[in-house]
Amino acid sequence: MNDLLFGTVTLPKMISRYWLDDRIIPFSACFTQMYFVHSLGAIHSIILLIMALDRFIAICVPLRYPALITTKNISIVCLLSWALTFLSMSGVMTHALNLSYCASNVIIQCYCDFISISSLGCGKEEVKFAKSVAVGYAMFSLLLPLAFIIFSYFSIIIVAVLKLARTREGRYKALSTCTPQIFITCLYYLPRCFVYVSRLNPKYDGLVAAFLFVLYLIIVGGNLFILVFVCCERSLHKPTYLIFCHLAMNDLLFGTVTLPKMISRYWLDDRIIPFSACFTQMYFVHSLGAIHSIILLIMALDRFIAICVPLRYPALITTKNISIVCLLSWALTFLRISGVMTQALNLSYCASNVIIQCYCDFISISSLGCGKEEVKFAMSVAVGNAMFSLLLPLAFIIFSYFSIIIVAVLKLARTREGRYKALSTCTPQIFITCLYYLPRCFVYISSLGCLQVNCST
Repeated sequence: MNDLLFGTVTLPKMISRYWLDDRIIPFSACFTQMYFVHSLGAIHSIILLIMALDRFIAICVPLRYPALITTKNISIVCLLSWALTFLSMSGVMTHALNLSYCASNVIIQCYCDFISISSLGCGKEEVKFAKSVAVGYAMFSLLLPLAFIIFSYFSIIIVAVLKLARTREGRYKALSTCTPQIFITCLYYLPRCFVYVSRLNPKYDGLVAAFLFVLYLIIVGGNLFILVFVCCERSLHKPTYLIFCHLAMNDLLFGTVTLPKMISRYWLDDRIIPFSACFTQMYFVHSLGAIHSIILLIMALDRFIAICVPLRYPALITTKNISIVCLLSWALTFLRISGVMTQALNLSYCASNVIIQCYCDFISISSLGCGKEEVKFAMSVAVGNAMFSLLLPLAFIIFSYFSIIIVAVLKLARTREGRYKALSTCTPQIFITCLYYLPRCFVYISSLGCLQVNCST
């Protein structure tokens, strides 16, 4: 329901922007959209907290689960989260409505959000106060649920995996019930935390650095735990968990490539990065992003064969085959991205040497180049490569999951138990795929245009 409403609030206007070249949004419509965008985002965060609470009680206090986690109780908690969030968000919107607007009426993305709209206001102190309230509310909506989710999953690992689950089957079941939700939680929270952290007042740089440092420790510790646990636990030496290991390795490397420089930026106010280090970082950022996309494709292929052609699964999806395919995806992607980086290296740079984010990426770096046609061509190649890395795997993933739904749910799974098993094996991976691809597609699409707020209506 939350996802349906969020899509309905944002996508129709984006479609009209690109289909009809409609760049104007009325002032009242912009504020209405902004209200629902932030409300639905906060509600999503709370629902993830409730999902973690459900798993926490189910594994850590299972005897209390039937009494505490009932349909009635969950319905009440979920409805309260909707009502209270809509009510509290009204106060944040009141701050924005009370501002006077005299700056430009152009925002740089295809939907209205608080930071971009309040930046158009007059009065430096009033705008600063309104932004502080909004960022504080956003961080509260993100970090309070995230703190409990981290606590709950660590409790599950300690209690269920190390104490209760004495057998291999017990540990396997405990991990398999939580791993997809951990991925979903990380993919939802981390990009949003980065967005709000990057907009904090400079006086909070120390707090931002501490947050990023803790985040880096969690990334390193969590991914190393997955890698070591799967390596040591022979019952997990299966193709599916090998794919999870490659995802964990990718996440560990991506965090190591990006976060240390971000931490030094906020902790030591180190805003300088050498040219060679910038290009090295850019190479790994794009390579690891493309590899992540291919690994998600392999994960979808694993589920597709398991459900649609199960008799062929043991022959096709073996540890050896998955290892070869995953290693090839790493090698060929590193090779392919080398060509894109060569184009950037061959550009002449004469513009400003300042980029607007805390890591180097192709679009921001190539924008600093001289020669309009050369830069345009290099950007076209880079965007084309990025969309290829995103859309080709995404096309197969969509096809595979639709095939699973049609073949397994409508044809093969005649019983309720069969349909439940078929859906439960794919639903977490569908969430992971959507949460990975959709923000990245929006990033590349949004670089093509912006909206103008019509303040006269």
